Amino acid sequence: MSLISKGVWPGETITMTTDGKRMKVQTDGMTLRCGLLAGNFPDTKRIVPENFATMCRISADALRDALKAGNVVNNKQSLVKLEIGAESVTVRNNSEQADYDAEIPCETNGKDLVIAFNDRYLLN
Repeated sequence: MSLISKGVWPGETITMTTDGKRMKVQTDGMTLRCGLLAGNFPDTKRIVPENFATMCRISADALRDALKAGNVVNNKQSLVKLEIGAESVTVRNNSEQADYDAEIPCETNGKDLVIAFNDRYLLN
């Protein structure tokens, strides 16, 4: 779907058809044909837990802005650490070039948590 969205202009009509084995996506300037796979990919019941020890509600815009600012400071893709507390999330983007920290208000239920991601993964 990411590939399709990059080839479509705003307001352009997309036509999608499938016979169950293949899919065709067509716009005014593009036709994409691909085979469909059968099965559950990935099996989210095995990957994503049903219960969580920590639930955090945060502004998506504030998180996105902090990730982008850290990316500008470090000028490349990097590991970003999220330190989730009761009332704030600290975004840490540290590299050899510079250190960037931002604190964002949040509502958290559960345990404090420290988790790290590739910053581009979070931005996408």
